[in-house]
Amino acid sequence: MLKEELQAFGEELREMRQEMHMSQEKLAEALDVDLRMISRYENGNAEMGSLMYRKMLQIYQSWKYTQIDNLLQQIMKLTPEKKGAIETIFSDIK
Repeated sequence: MLKEELQAFGEELREMRQEMHMSQEKLAEALDVDLRMISRYENGNAEMGSLMYRKMLQIYQSWKYTQIDNLLQQIMKLTPEKKGAIETIFSDIK
């Protein structure tokens, strides 16, 4: 992988981690790697192997599904009128 590609990947990894409100320490713990490796990945100084990449995607997907589930639970609590208003907004977007 080229240095520019590693740096671009590192930036995306950092953005994903920040979107999940995770510190580098928490991500290192979740991926079972040393904290320095997270820093090296994010700075484009190391290439993430396929196993580590899959682990990262699983963490991110799990976080996304949790966010969607939380949103759906909030929607279920709405009154029928408010649910109808949301449906109208989404149908206008299509």
